[in-house]
Amino acid sequence: MSREHLLARPAGTFGTEDGDLPACWADAIDDRIAELLDTLLAERAAAQPRRRLRPAVALLALACTVTISALVWPITLATWAIAGAAAAGVALTLT
Repeated sequence: MSREHLLARPAGTFGTEDGDLPACWADAIDDRIAELLDTLLAERAAAQPRRRLRPAVALLALACTVTISALVWPITLATWAIAGAAAAGVALTLT
């Protein structure tokens, strides 16, 4: 579709015969929206400071996790041992 054909249309009518925008206009609109979005996201990222976990807090959290794991491990082993013994006892009573 030629440019002259599009410009010769009455005011307020855009697009092709079936009402769609020409591909070149759609591409131009898409490119402009992408540029605006990139700009807005860059401004937003620059306005908000990065929130990082301090190394001391991370080490403290790691130390707490290791300590709790070490304390809970024997309880976990005991639980499995008791569950196993109970299962064996049930199996013996059923036979």
